[in-house]
Amino acid sequence: MAETVTVNVSQSLVPTTAVGFGVVLVPSPNAAWSGSLVRSYASEADMLVDYSVATMPERAKMRAWSSQSQHGAALKFARVATKPTTVYTLSAVAPTSKPLYAYQVRVAGHGFAETLVSYTSDGTPTDAEYAAGMVSALNAVAGKNYTAAGATSPITITGSSPGAWFAVEVLDPDTQVATETTADPGVAADLAAAFLEDPDFYFVDPIPGSKAYVVACATWVQANSRMMLAGVSDSQVVTAAPLAVDDVADRVKTNGLTRTGVLYHRAPQAMAASAWLGDVSPSPPGSVNFAHKVLAGVPGYRPTTMHEQNAFGKNASIYTRNSEGRFVVLYGTAGDGSFLDDTRSIDWLVYTIKRRVAAVQTNNRVVSYDAEGLALIEGAVVEALGLGVDARVVNASFPRTVTMPALADIDAATRLGRTLPAISIAYTRGGAVNKIVINMQVL
Repeated sequence: MAETVTVNVSQSLVPTTAVGFGVVLVPSPNAAWSGSLVRSYASEADMLVDYSVATMPERAKMRAWSSQSQHGAALKFARVATKPTTVYTLSAVAPTSKPLYAYQVRVAGHGFAETLVSYTSDGTPTDAEYAAGMVSALNAVAGKNYTAAGATSPITITGSSPGAWFAVEVLDPDTQVATETTADPGVAADLAAAFLEDPDFYFVDPIPGSKAYVVACATWVQANSRMMLAGVSDSQVVTAAPLAVDDVADRVKTNGLTRTGVLYHRAPQAMAASAWLGDVSPSPPGSVNFAHKVLAGVPGYRPTTMHEQNAFGKNASIYTRNSEGRFVVLYGTAGDGSFLDDTRSIDWLVYTIKRRVAAVQTNNRVVSYDAEGLALIEGAVVEALGLGVDARVVNASFPRTVTMPALADIDAATRLGRTLPAISIAYTRGGAVNKIVINMQVL
């Protein structure tokens, strides 16, 4: 697949440092400090003053991120002005056909212990009985920070205050449908403010996994040349066919988002996307494939083949068992179906080209508008591509070309404006092997 990327050396398309390509930012509704908007922590122990409760989502994200053997030096958190109110809906699937069935969900959240909640239907079940039973069971959880309500499916589970985070895990998504419906209170403005103070990050790791919040984050990420790995737990990501219900994965795909990867995991409290980021983010672009990653500390649940097909049909990733019997992330794609590590590699090469060409302009008293000056610029571009080969961002097995504009073809007005016409670069991306097909003939 060929892509055309315009590199404007005079503008910051990717305003981060080389180190920044491994930095993750978490928009935080529970930040306890004032003044600066962004703080970095190297470990959960570093967070105890600002995040005093172990069950805070920020602490859970840090645990997942830092549990990976190759996690980065620090995780960044951005204090947000707009705090989301967590909301889930929960429905029974064909409840009248499930007599004496034990419905189970697991809840976890800020300020209370993870708890298994269950309701068992009677011999003549109805949806109203399911709703009443689950509402009662959910509201009986000690220390909860939410209220469940509703007389029929879907019942609603609403956080007690803005920023009060909790998670709802359905153990069998074919018998109950959980959907996070948390509204977007204005996360784009919070990201923009954090970016203005500290642009040296590349990945965004949101806490809510609702369609509204993920799409709002993804839209900002897309406009600002960043990347997001969003953890989602909505049951219909895996139980509904593509485009059937317009779930969060459907929406990211429909919007053609090239910089957001959706990772389904039924347990949002496991923070699977944070673990994924902990594994891939510290590796330099070109040196890591986002797929086939084993996530330390993240429980694996065997989805059905149909669940996998539904998720993959929406270009979502899923934590599933491979042929070796290990749980891994498959397949590391963005909403438009492209591979996330390819986009990151292209961003890094853009940054490298811009930096090398800018260095030529800075380190020379004048880059003359003649054959000598164009040769200096061409040399910088060729050098950047060579660094791309070293990083395996550029595939060394295929030719690469740099085509400079011919001086004789540049008109006087363009020269007077001191603008050099476009330089054309062609190369083959490094990439990785994600899928393997073997044809075997038995005689």
